[in-house]
Formats: sequence, structure tokens, C-alpha cells
Amino acid sequence: MICQRCTRLLSPSLLRSTTLRPLTTTSRLLHPESPPPATSTSAAQPFSTPFTPSPSKTPDIPPSPSTTPKATAKGPTHPPSSVPAGTPLRGLGYIKGQEGPVAREDSEYPEWLWGLLGPKKGDMTEEGAAGDAFAKSKKQRRLASKAARALKTGSHGTSHTVQVPLEEQSIDLPAGMGEAEGQKALEAREDLTKAMRTARRRKIKENNFLRGMR
Repeated sequence: MICQRCTRLLSPSLLRSTTLRPLTTTSRLLHPESPPPATSTSAAQPFSTPFTPSPSKTPDIPPSPSTTPKATAKGPTHPPSSVPAGTPLRGLGYIKGQEGPVAREDSEYPEWLWGLLGPKKGDMTEEGAAGDAFAKSKKQRRLASKAARALKTGSHGTSHTVQVPLEEQSIDLPAGMGEAEGQKALEAREDLTKAMRTARRRKIKENNFLRGMR
């Protein structure tokens, strides 16, 4: 039989053993015999530092229109308008009982409107610029009469001497004995052929025009 003194001595040892048991169990959990399973990258990192992807794998995001530099506005390529903005354009109204249009700023007009008075592609050729007095088109006849008047008055920048057409000139063509001279002779003959072909077409148009007036 155990006395009271022995029980008092044994009680602290029992308390120590009970308090040490959870420490031993926790030490076994912290240092197990088998290695712990592999964890993912997000779970292995501490919660204090957020996960940041590598800069090489960042998706390419197009810049917003607000961050992109704006293109510099080009200046007007046409001459300024001679009529100031707000001026009423008289004689251009086509609706009866209403006022005519009012001039606007140059920037308010569309771009195609400025190219209406420019030279056309058909008029850039030499034949179109000279016109044809016997053509069916009224515009070609007007150009021909305008060129004739400019030639008479001398306002065309040329002298008063009449220029004889190439197909009516009485000059000898180059013989073309050498290579360089032969090239010049070939070019001269080609120019003469084109001039004679144009003259024949003009003669045919003239005959058709006179035949239609009978």
C-alpha cells in the first residue's frame, strides 16, 4: 500500500509525462520518417508574398488608344477659299422660296470637293490639252478654239511663228548609218508614224462631222 507521501512525490512526475507526450507527438509529426509529398508552387510560397508570374510569360496587351501618340494633323494641300465663312452664296439656290447656301470653313468641306476643278487624267495628254475642233465632244471643240485664240494672241508663251505639224514638214529623215544614228533614225520614224496616224484620225473625224451637217 502506497502512503500519502509517495503519492505526493509521484504526482509531479505524472504531470510531466503527460505534458511531454504531446511534445513528442508533435516532434514526430514535424520530422517524419518518410519525406513529405510535393506541394505546388502556390502552396509552397508564404501568404505574405503574392505569386507573381515571370515577365517572359506575360501576355501581349495592345496599348489603349489613349496611350498611343496621336498622328499629327497634316496641313491643307489645297489653296484657301476666296470666300470667307458665313458669306451667303447668291445665285446658287435651286429651291424656290428658300435662301441660298452659306459658305463654310475650309475644313468642313469634303476632300473630293477640292479636286473637282483640278485637271483630269484625260486632259493631261498632249492631244487632250490641244483639243479637237471637229470632235463630237463640245469640250474638245472648246479646247481647240481656246488653243487657237491663245496661239494668235501669243499668250500661250510661244512665238507668233506658226509651228508646222510634223507630218507636214518637208525635211529629210536621218539615214542611220551607225548605231547611235540608227537609233535616232528609228525614233524619228516612229514619231512621224504617230503624227501621221493622229492626222488621219483627225481627218476622219472632220469628214464625219461635215457629213453629219448635210
